[in-house]
Amino acid sequence: RAVASLDEPLLSDGDAATHGCLSWQTIFYGNIFMACLSFSFVMPSLWHYLESLRSDKDFYAWVIAIYSVGQGIGSVAIGTVSNRIGTKRALFLCFSLSLCASCAYALAGPIFVLWTDRAQGLAGANAAPWAVLVSRLLQGVGSGGAQAVEQAYISIATPPSRRTELTGRLSTMAVLGFIFGPTCGALVAQVPAFSVGVLRIDSYSMQGWAMAALNVVMLCQTSYFSELKPTRNGKRRAGATPAHADPAGAASEPVSSPAIGVWACIGFFAVHFSGFAIQETITTPLVQSWFGWDATAANVLFIAAGVLNLLCAIGLSVASAPREGPHGPAPRVGDRPLLLCSLGCATLGWALMALPPSRPQFILAFTLITIAFPFGRGVCLAMLGKLLGDAPQGAWMGVTFAMGAMARIIGPFWAVHGFFSFSAAAVFGSTAALFWVALLAMAALWRRLSPAVGVHRIEETAVR
Repeated sequence: RAVASLDEPLLSDGDAATHGCLSWQTIFYGNIFMACLSFSFVMPSLWHYLESLRSDKDFYAWVIAIYSVGQGIGSVAIGTVSNRIGTKRALFLCFSLSLCASCAYALAGPIFVLWTDRAQGLAGANAAPWAVLVSRLLQGVGSGGAQAVEQAYISIATPPSRRTELTGRLSTMAVLGFIFGPTCGALVAQVPAFSVGVLRIDSYSMQGWAMAALNVVMLCQTSYFSELKPTRNGKRRAGATPAHADPAGAASEPVSSPAIGVWACIGFFAVHFSGFAIQETITTPLVQSWFGWDATAANVLFIAAGVLNLLCAIGLSVASAPREGPHGPAPRVGDRPLLLCSLGCATLGWALMALPPSRPQFILAFTLITIAFPFGRGVCLAMLGKLLGDAPQGAWMGVTFAMGAMARIIGPFWAVHGFFSFSAAAVFGSTAALFWVALLAMAALWRRLSPAVGVHRIEETAVR
């Protein structure tokens, strides 16, 4: 069997352009932007929406956490299925689930009105908050599945020398969606309430219908998506086109040394996500406790973090852009040094947070932690794709995003419990120790994290 070039994509453009198909990169840019826009669309008003539905206060935490649970389920399940049904069908499934979820979110208000009319608010089960919970679960399943499927496709449709750069560009679109989402949600909420027949639409349900409209646009965009053709003179290879990958062929060779690097990348990805989850959870109560800052000051801090994330995503694209070297195209800065720097920044940032607080020290620590996440996330995904080589990557990407989702579930609970039951130093010190262990592990596994080591193949059945 021919050996794959380290700078060759597993798929080629073929004659897709002659059929009027949009570039898959253009479609992915749009889908990722709108998916992140949709996610952050309702976050500022979600608490108030549940209050209007007479939900218990404790229910809010479950509504937040259930999204990450859905992401974990969707990334593994749909990522694995995409190896058999193909990228396009898998994305249709993801966006269809998200469309149904958005409709359920929008209909929670009318369900509440119907309940109050029939039960006079005194008897019977209030199904409206549960409709929001189910909608968030389905949104998480669709979002997690789409992330895994798209990242797996990126890994086989781009040469390794450009993979980190493209991941950085996609991260830029994601950050833009997160930044503009709350603003767009606030604008939609200003539309006066009106009725369509018996269906009343207010500011909260309007946001749900707007999310549904975004999913319709993503479905339409995806209809123009055309999967690229396999390389090697038309010979189909395992993992080249997920829709027709041969599971038996994928397991026909033994697991090679990159398997250790693959699991290491997944671990580093989870560590970065745990730090991100703790940061976004604890920042507001922390600055109120330490410095007496109000909610407005905390929001300004998060806005600044969003802008910094955007700059870091752009910086990742620039730093990893390929240039001609003595052995062919190579990134300006390698993946391993970038990941090492991200782990180092995060370790130092959390260590500073564990010390007695001061405003300059907190700002420096917050900046270092914020910088570390976009670099660490993007590089881990790019490295993972390179280490997997020509194996079907849907299931592996699914496991990766599931680990990130798990970190986002566990992290907030530890952050809140540790901060209020123990101390801030306990939370930040343990997080710094986690990153320090990851830093040592990376130093020990440095050679294992190179895609040039061993055979470019991982046994897919290992994650089934």
